[in-house]
Amino acid sequence: MRVLQGEVGEAILASEGAPGLVGLGLMYEGYRSFYTNTPVASFDDIQGMKIRVQPSPSAIRMIELMGAQPTPIAFPELYSALQQGVVDGAENNVGALTYVRHGEVAKTFVRNEHSCIPATYVISQAKWDELSDEYKAALRTAAAEALERSWTMQNEDEAAQEAIFTGEMGGTIVEVDKAPFMAAVAPMIEETRAAGGQAAELIEMIEALAD
Repeated sequence: MRVLQGEVGEAILASEGAPGLVGLGLMYEGYRSFYTNTPVASFDDIQGMKIRVQPSPSAIRMIELMGAQPTPIAFPELYSALQQGVVDGAENNVGALTYVRHGEVAKTFVRNEHSCIPATYVISQAKWDELSDEYKAALRTAAAEALERSWTMQNEDEAAQEAIFTGEMGGTIVEVDKAPFMAAVAPMIEETRAAGGQAAELIEMIEALAD
């Protein structure tokens, strides 16, 4: 939350990554972790597993560095892919196990929390330019309040979904040592830092907040 609410969040919203859109605010959507259709107790057990990922270069690179096999599959096809053994697991927050019933075929949730991807509130630049300063301020305020609320709601919801997963669905949540996962993906951070630019600056700002 220190990242999302502070200078880092403001810098992301002010970036020009999406022409024609204005970033109004960010929304917390929880940490992504692994879930698998076979038992996992540690980082070593992930090695060689076929893990469904989003078709994103950074997601694919992350899974490769962790020693698993990234397998891009459309999300609606993931349930059957887990059921049939096309993949050994996937990565998402715990809600994927209950809301779309992946917990029926993937019984282990590995809480390594390898990434946290916030949602973004946006508005078209054309519409934004039509608004008065009063309306713009109101939207900014609402977005900031929504971020605070999303933190509370997401944490409450995840606790409820974990109870469903470990209760009626018979799943297991594994608390693993995160250090090996962090060490494995360190090259991604250093590569981005070496490339320079805004992303490298954001890394420095985030690391300063973590100290």
